[in-house]
Amino acid sequence: KLKTLRKQMIHFQDYILTCRSRTSLLDILHPREHFLATLDTYSLCDLVEINEGATLPLVYSVMEKYLSYITQTCLTCKGKAFICEFCNSKSNLIFSWMVLMPTSIVVCPGCKTMAHKKCYPISFPVPIPPKITQILPLYCPKCKRIKALKQKKIFSEIESGDMIDEVDDTLEKSWEGEDELY
Repeated sequence: KLKTLRKQMIHFQDYILTCRSRTSLLDILHPREHFLATLDTYSLCDLVEINEGATLPLVYSVMEKYLSYITQTCLTCKGKAFICEFCNSKSNLIFSWMVLMPTSIVVCPGCKTMAHKKCYPISFPVPIPPKITQILPLYCPKCKRIKALKQKKIFSEIESGDMIDEVDDTLEKSWEGEDELY
């Protein structure tokens, strides 16, 4: 259980270390700041407290404080959250540590955008089977936008003649060497 909590806590590091209240947030965890940096580092004091059963309640308490601060109090930390591409809910934000919750969050394999699982237009089991992973980008709004922008860029290059110039240059280079053969 402690390892699972520490995995989530490592994701908090991105928010806490760039927050204006960084010092006071790190003080909450003192002297266990290493819990934010690595998953498998423990001090001797930590090991003794784990054995006594004192560490888990402390970590729960710290996690609650960090969760509350990051998700509700700090505008800077909230600004780093993701908005679901499907529901666009600004009240149900997605934070990076939610990747560890595959029953509620889906990460598009095409663009790495996170979305609420319940918002995806297709339903699928957890863990997501490889066949479904391949089709997820077909439903992802961000992947659709990226694809449309790429197509628009290609068409505009063709219309402006940029693509034609590249083809002409390639053909000229391929023909240059043939004069020497005859």
